[in-house]
Amino acid sequence: MKKKLSDLTREDWNRLFPVELVDQNPEWKTLFEEEKARIIEKARCEIILRTAAYTIFLICFLFGLSAVSFAQENLKQAKSLIEQLKKDSPEYHGIPLNRYLITDIDFDGIFEVVECVNRIENEWTGALNVEMAPAFDYENIFRFEAGSFTENYSNYKWYLNRRLVHYKLWKNLIVNPVSLTPDSERFIEDNKDHLLNEIERLITLTNERLKE
Repeated sequence: MKKKLSDLTREDWNRLFPVELVDQNPEWKTLFEEEKARIIEKARCEIILRTAAYTIFLICFLFGLSAVSFAQENLKQAKSLIEQLKKDSPEYHGIPLNRYLITDIDFDGIFEVVECVNRIENEWTGALNVEMAPAFDYENIFRFEAGSFTENYSNYKWYLNRRLVHYKLWKNLIVNPVSLTPDSERFIEDNKDHLLNEIERLITLTNERLKE
């Protein structure tokens, strides 16, 4: 006797179609919200990037060498700042463990310097795999104003909020490591309390910067 579709069990469906049906996972909502924020931010950044590119072109066209000189000075001081920051970075066999990036975060045509610090990686060099390493990245932002770089977060609230979503997602994943590789699951199981303490610290620091 043939079964009706309404009579099929989950096992029947799995045999007929190689798709695994699972129960509702509360983490899906968090994953959806992060992906939604990423898409919206990407669309926003694309618009800003196009506007900034046109603005820079217009400034260079109108003001010529003065704009070019400003960009050169901006880049020169960015490189100089990175060399200074490297002196205070933890090292492994003479190589700085902190990472540095020259980027235009807010697409205004002026470079920022980002110092990426990962305290877990600094403590246990090489312990984090590719999947888990970004979870504990903490970024110090230096803004170029009045001819010099200073640590400043007042212009990057949107960016800090995105980092906050990132940390909260990883906090949930550490508590309940679904969809992670077996290697990551084992590492979390062996070090859960320490990893949760670090994520909580990053959440607290980010919230403090949002109040500045």
